[in-house]
Amino acid sequence: MKYGRLALVAYIFSLSLSIVAAESIPSLDSFLGHTFPDNTDIRKKYWTNLITAPKEQVWAFSEKILSSQAGQVRVRSIKRTGDFLVQFDNSQTSAFSGYSQGSYVIQRDSKTGYILQAKIFLSDDPGCYVRLYPQAEGTRADVVMYGAVLKKGLVISGLIYYILAEPFSSIVSQTRRSFDWERVFGIGERSKAQGLALDLRAVYATPPTTTALASAPAFPAFVAGSQSKSSDQTQAPAATPASLVSLVCKSASVDALSAALAARGMTCAELPDNGVASMPTISALALADDSDPLVPSLPYRTFPRYEAGKGLPLGAVRAAIFLDALVSPDSAYAVMGDTFRFLAAPSFDEAGNFRFCYFVEGQEIGWSDVLSMKDHNIRIVRISLDD
Repeated sequence: MKYGRLALVAYIFSLSLSIVAAESIPSLDSFLGHTFPDNTDIRKKYWTNLITAPKEQVWAFSEKILSSQAGQVRVRSIKRTGDFLVQFDNSQTSAFSGYSQGSYVIQRDSKTGYILQAKIFLSDDPGCYVRLYPQAEGTRADVVMYGAVLKKGLVISGLIYYILAEPFSSIVSQTRRSFDWERVFGIGERSKAQGLALDLRAVYATPPTTTALASAPAFPAFVAGSQSKSSDQTQAPAATPASLVSLVCKSASVDALSAALAARGMTCAELPDNGVASMPTISALALADDSDPLVPSLPYRTFPRYEAGKGLPLGAVRAAIFLDALVSPDSAYAVMGDTFRFLAAPSFDEAGNFRFCYFVEGQEIGWSDVLSMKDHNIRIVRISLDD
């Protein structure tokens, strides 16, 4: 009996430890409840004044900035040719971009006043959103990340008018059996790509010393159109984070980069000929047209095939890397155009949001810098960080 009681106590103690451990791991529900900036309180407040109001009343609405449980929210209407928009924009620091995480934009028809569709932004990026649209007596949802359409036609019960007054978590709750939302938010995800990005930011935040420059491996300068291979590339020592960026930026070709990485004991692979369609876990059903960052054009375009030796158009690069990174989280990516090279380190941050970090030699750049480069056929090389 004595030992039986001790066993029972030990079991209860171990069970309590497992419960505490489970509760300490971030969950999707806790992320949506405490991290995702949900401005439901403001949307409910203006449900009859803007979301369901007569169109003339909406057109006369003046912009307001209000305090919300999500922080500062800009509420406004925009009249356009053929339609008008109702926006609930969460602030990005001290500014409003129109597409920050948790922001809503609702498109209504100018003739009828009916809601045509709505966007809920999943990240601080115009290409990451849930698109809601009416379907008979219910609502449908498409999930889009960096332009890649991950899921079409998720079924949500209730008219879109009522869905727009509910928390975003209610959409997730209704659709979580049909779509893995943790693939979008990466709750608890950690990767070597995240560590690489943090290391590079630390290195580039400190001006290089003369000693550091003298000890760094020498790489040949990249010349657009050059196919030459230098022996310096294959004789350099194992890559540090900064020298890896330098190697990518100065490699004359994909073959030269592959040879240089192999000499350092690192493995790499260009994305396959049949592209993201071969991804075993999740693939892009289509590519969204976000020339208008607030309301997408329909129908969605076919996701382009990755062609050997040609790659992808620039507009599909982030979508392709995002999809690949879901199944290869401990990887960085060399992005190689005709006139530019950079290293991309995609990963989920501590809050569970997917982020891209882009590096050229000596500095971090933004996606707007990449878009200004105008190259068309972009080749992508996955570099394993497990080596």
